[in-house]
Amino acid sequence: MATNKKESAPKAPAMSKKRIGDSHSTAVQNISREEEIGYHKGSVMTLANERNEMVRIIQTIDTIVQAHLKRMEELGVKINKK
Repeated sequence: MATNKKESAPKAPAMSKKRIGDSHSTAVQNISREEEIGYHKGSVMTLANERNEMVRIIQTIDTIVQAHLKRMEELGVKINKK
């Protein structure tokens, strides 16, 4: 049966008023120093790889944009370069 009300996606859990670091510090107390170092080291490595992939994607997009601009100039379209 159809209703007039719009169906909405489930809501994300509400953020607590705690600061992010507060909940992290209590959880960290339960793991060893070496495990925590490994966790942060893995996070940094993952983020560095994500950043490198983002740079690669941006370079690809820039190359494609340049090719389109070049072809537009060949077709006689004047482009303002800033």
